[in-house]
Parts: sequence; structure tokens; C-alpha cells
Amino acid sequence: MTTGELALSSVRQWPFWSPNTLREVSDCIAQNGAYTVDTHPAIEEFEAAFSELHGGATALMCGSGTAALAATYFALGLGAGAEVLVPTWTFRATVTPLLLLGFKPVFCDVDEAGLLDLKDAAARCSRRTEAVVVTHWNGALANPRAVEEFAATRGLAVVFDASHAHSAEWSGRSVASFGDAAAFSCGTTKAISGGMAGVVASNNARTYERAIAFSQPKGRCLRQVRTSRVRRWGEVGFGTNFRATPVAAVLAQEHLGLLEVRHHLRARNFTALGELLREFFPEVCLPCRAPEASRGSWYKYQVTFDQRGKSRDRLVSLLQENGVDARIPTRPLHWFPLWNEMFGEGAVNTNVGGELPMADRLAAEVVEFPGLQLYEDGEPILHTWRRAFEKVAEGMRNAEGEN
Repeated sequence: MTTGELALSSVRQWPFWSPNTLREVSDCIAQNGAYTVDTHPAIEEFEAAFSELHGGATALMCGSGTAALAATYFALGLGAGAEVLVPTWTFRATVTPLLLLGFKPVFCDVDEAGLLDLKDAAARCSRRTEAVVVTHWNGALANPRAVEEFAATRGLAVVFDASHAHSAEWSGRSVASFGDAAAFSCGTTKAISGGMAGVVASNNARTYERAIAFSQPKGRCLRQVRTSRVRRWGEVGFGTNFRATPVAAVLAQEHLGLLEVRHHLRARNFTALGELLREFFPEVCLPCRAPEASRGSWYKYQVTFDQRGKSRDRLVSLLQENGVDARIPTRPLHWFPLWNEMFGEGAVNTNVGGELPMADRLAAEVVEFPGLQLYEDGEPILHTWRRAFEKVAEGMRNAEGEN
């Protein structure tokens, strides 16, 4: 094994946890903490730490980011069949809970950063529109003040899908402090991962109580909810089983404690990756954050490839053949007929080809680097990728010359 191969063999892929935390998980299970029918000290500790990290917004731990979104949407108290503005350039779970609750998502276009285009959203408002959902995408933050102003003038509720924005701030204020609530994913490969978990964060007591009733065991609802009408719901409970497990809380607690260190390493590694991409592929446009955005980091590193006669798909294929973890991202949600096939014709506005031009353009140009190997020292993997970039760039130039 060469020195380079030896270095690569030690590169861990996210998520990973320390031996101490894995022992805590084992102890937790041995003490009947594999599940809970109420709350649990590990969950309470995580919620308190998450709240402190996010400006004091009250935190409610759920079983996944999708569960957190569902609890948040229910908590808004929207009318049956209400329309909700959503970006088409987002993860499907931003939308599916809305449909399951009987609401109608209205897909809107995005800007060059993949963030909701408020002008397009304004054009899609109707008398049935009751809420707007905005995704902080891959670490790029939407302007929450602009979103709140947009919603206030139209009487809309506001939810931020902050699954990619752990600890992020806008003008020194936590993203969890804006809107009616923010929903975070703390599962799979997120910066804070409990394996599967999520968080509702809100400064609105009504939203928080309704989210408890919808997602948590009835014992917790009866103990924590003060509003008599909502407490009555807890006497039966919704039975959603959207609560988190103590094991997930133990795992997520480690990541929360090391979050700023991970953010720093990730930002440094992605900066180095961007420099390499620019060196070998001048057609690439790197992502950037607004000057008001601070803390947090990129979740995945998405760059746009101005094709100019070259093929984005061919570039990704060549990178993959040379050992680089590069991908074509999931298509915009409005491209899929699945929504209307599952939930009935007219459930969402999928037939809007050409009406959402920026999302369509991003679908043709974006190259994604998940960067699961870049949560620690990225030098070994980036050194290997540099050689791959050089080889791929030379091959593309030669192919271009032959044509």
C-alpha cells in the first residue's frame, strides 16, 4: 500500500461517533432507553442544548426532519385544502407532509442559489394561500427578514426548512428565531445526526404546544401543554409515533457539541475544493452565501457548470470514473408527475414546464459534491481528487480538440 493509499484508508465517511458515545448508546439501551413512551433525560438534555445553540428558541425533538416538518405544518392550524407556497428546488419531504395533512403545495421558482424566488411566489398567491415554506438550501440562507415582510403583507404563516442550516445566523440572529417555526433534520448525513431525528424550533408558544400534541407521547402533552383545548387532544393522543428515541438523542448530542469545529473544518475543506475546481474547470461557478449569513457551513457543495457546448453529465461521469464523489442532484419537484398520481389530479402544480426557468436551469447545470469525507482533515482526499481533476480536464480538452 502506498503512502497515499494508506492516508485515504484512514479517511472516515460521515456520520461517525466517538467510542465514548457508542458506549453511552450501549448503556442507554441496557437501561431501557432504546425507546420511550414519554420523554427521557437524554432527549431533554439535547433539546436544552439545541435551544441554547439556536438563540433560545424552544426545541422539540422528533423522530426525523420529516416528522418535525409534519408537526410544524399541523401546528400552524391552516384551513382544510389551504395552499402553501414552496420552492421546487428542495427535498421532497418539504412537500410530502403538506399533502398528507390535506394541504396543497404550490411550487415556486428559485434564484441562482436555489432559494425561493419571492417575486415568483407573489405571482402564485391566491385567496386560498395561507402559508409559505422557505428552505435554507445546502448552507445558503434565504433572507428571513424579506420572507417575514412578504408573509406579513399577505397574512401568511412562515415556516423555514432549516435542515441544512444548523446553528446558522442572519445578521447575528439564529435562523430558528424567524417565522412561526423552523424545522431541522438531525438524521442520516446532516451536520448533527442522531441516525434519525429532527427538531421543531419556535418562539411561538401556540405553535410549540400544537407540535407537542401532534408528535409526542400523550404523557408529555398532558404534562407540558397549558392550553386547555390542546391538552384535551393529549388525553387520546394522535398516535403518530413521531417522537425521537433516547439513543438518537445520545448520538446527536455529540455532534451538537462538536458542531462549530466541524463547521470550521468543512468550510476550510470546501474552500480548498472550490479552488481546485476553478483551477481545472473555469466553467464552474462556485456557491456563495449572503454577507448577512454567518456560522453554519455547506451541507453539500453544489456548483454550476456553464456547459458552453460541454456536457455536465459527461463531466460527472468522468469524475466518478476517476474516484471523485460527484453527482447530479435530484431534479426539481415540479418535474415529477408522482404527486398527482399519488394524491389526485391537481394536488400540486406539476405541469409548469418553462414557468420555473431558474429551477430548470439549475437542474441542467448543477454538479453536487456531498463531501462526506470532508468532516475532518480533507488534505488526503483533496490531494487524490486533484490528480483526478487534472486527468478529467485534460481528457475533456483533448475530446474538445478532436471535435
